[in-house]
Amino acid sequence: MTTAYKTESGRDVIRRWCEIRLSAADCVAAQWEVQTSAGRTRIVASRSLDPGTAAPADRRTVVVVPGTNMNSATMIPLLSELARNNDVISLDVPGQPGTSAPERPRRRGRIPAYGRWLDEVLGATVAHPVIVLGHSLGAAIALAGASSLIAGRLLVSPAGITRLAVSPRTLRTTVSWLASPRPERSYDLLRMMTAPDRNVDPALIAWMDLVAGHCRTSLAPGPSDELPTDRPLMVVSGDHDVFLPTRRLAEVVHARLGVELKVLDDCGHLAPHDQPKRIAELLDRLNRELVTPPG
Repeated sequence: MTTAYKTESGRDVIRRWCEIRLSAADCVAAQWEVQTSAGRTRIVASRSLDPGTAAPADRRTVVVVPGTNMNSATMIPLLSELARNNDVISLDVPGQPGTSAPERPRRRGRIPAYGRWLDEVLGATVAHPVIVLGHSLGAAIALAGASSLIAGRLLVSPAGITRLAVSPRTLRTTVSWLASPRPERSYDLLRMMTAPDRNVDPALIAWMDLVAGHCRTSLAPGPSDELPTDRPLMVVSGDHDVFLPTRRLAEVVHARLGVELKVLDDCGHLAPHDQPKRIAELLDRLNRELVTPPG
């Protein structure tokens, strides 16, 4: 197996950054670990930011699966919004920079292996059906999970449905970021993945600078041969997503999943950072569809 880190000291630097950020986050209530076939997995549970407000009767648990090079610590803006109306559990994906096991499954069969991992985590963590919210790589993993505990899926800027578009500019920016890590190159990469009218989060600049210096980034998965359509599903993407142009993605989502793509305005590939409140609203909408009988 390939490890996510170049050195053990680099692994410690990454873990320390995550631990500090999680410990400072108001929405984090508890953390623990479970053992899986993919290795040790960190679970981060969130609490409502409005403790004096009665929880909605249809309150549900949402399980968040981050994308490539991301983790619970980088998803705090989204976790905070989701926690207002939901019980939230966020997973650090093994083999991605964060606090879970460093080894990633072999590239051949990686997404099915991650699907089995997700099923194991759900079986060890939740007692009732949940909505799985996956971003980018996390969306491909959400689709690969087959557990009966998955009541519905919200896929954000999803990998695994169609090939990502990689322009010469995108390639140059990514190679420069990896070849000579420094904050300005991390900014350039994030600027490209962020909507033009949105500011780049300074915390993400610091994070991606650490990732370039200490981690081995993984490639996005190709399209999966089979995609499940047996459970309620919502797919959303930003109108400025450089990797997933909306017109092409909308066609593929309709053809392969049988649903209409929901496009987030003023939003890039990093939708959980550009539009966390809007994603939380769509999650609430999906949950209402699950609890309200048709007709």
